[in-house]
Amino acid sequence: MELVADGTHLADGTVRSVFDLVGADSIALVTDAMAAAGMPDGDYRLGPMAVRVADGVARILTQDAQGRPQAGAIAGGVAHLMDVVRAVVAAGVPLVEAVRAASTTPARLLGRADVGALEAGRRADVVVTDAGLRVLRVTRAGQTLVG
Repeated sequence: MELVADGTHLADGTVRSVFDLVGADSIALVTDAMAAAGMPDGDYRLGPMAVRVADGVARILTQDAQGRPQAGAIAGGVAHLMDVVRAVVAAGVPLVEAVRAASTTPARLLGRADVGALEAGRRADVVVTDAGLRVLRVTRAGQTLVG
């Protein structure tokens, strides 16, 4: 099961219930991030649609009766996967389960035995965070990309 558990698409109680019901080994945390992911609040494009990001939520811009822009339906996400992990932990899911659902489970579901865990024989992909789950360093295949 895929969950867009970014704090916008699903309520915290729903996220906890799904983890309790099916477990982290059956959940792949995902994001439906658009190009504005990680960007500040403002106006962006999603294909042909105008989108406004406000308070971390992207909404399609429509016009009211007077032709003024107004934010409508959710257009997509602006969260990176680490933001989703942070939101899942904040919702009350244990850190180990959240990380498994963001790494090992998706790798297994994709048939990728070379990634998804820190084990001998797998590619050395590592995300180092601080206690608040803010990214400090990113390593891919043993090479530091960030940090």
